[in-house]
Amino acid sequence: MLDKAYDRPVKIWEDYGYQKQAIFVFMNPDKWSKTRKFAVVRELKPEEDKKQLSLLESSNYIHDMYLLHGNSQTQ
Repeated sequence: MLDKAYDRPVKIWEDYGYQKQAIFVFMNPDKWSKTRKFAVVRELKPEEDKKQLSLLESSNYIHDMYLLHGNSQTQ
């Protein structure tokens, strides 16, 4: 689901605390009947955790995603 948050034409990340950023997006997750508003928060990984341990791992961020209750949007 995180890939859907990043798949936006305009990505406006707002600073949120120390080494954190947040973006608010409307998404319709697979098998959900309505589009919902989510907050995606990313935090810069500590330097020692940035080492690439596999070929598929490349993000320098730890992500959290929150559903904002009661904020639906009809399509």
